[in-house]
Amino acid sequence: MELAAVLVERPARQKYGGRQKGGKNIVQHDVRELAQAFGPSAVRELARIATQSDQDSARVSAIKELLDRAYGKAPVAITGNNGGPIAITVSWLPTTNT
Repeated sequence: MELAAVLVERPARQKYGGRQKGGKNIVQHDVRELAQAFGPSAVRELARIATQSDQDSARVSAIKELLDRAYGKAPVAITGNNGGPIAITVSWLPTTNT
């Protein structure tokens, strides 16, 4: 019996286990809720570091984090070579008759 015939004759397997289609990832949701509970105190700590830290690098990092949360991260342009458009090349391999 040929391999191609075996593959055609085999019935499709059913998927068992895992999340139902469209179901929520409960673990990720729980972790997000826990992290959000620390949100206000984390922002206060960032503000304290931004205004009272003796290390400039810590102050800059804290200020950056506060601004990112307040105004969103700055958009990043995605461009090709020398700022031009992105070039996409699609090619196919020649077919072989076996």
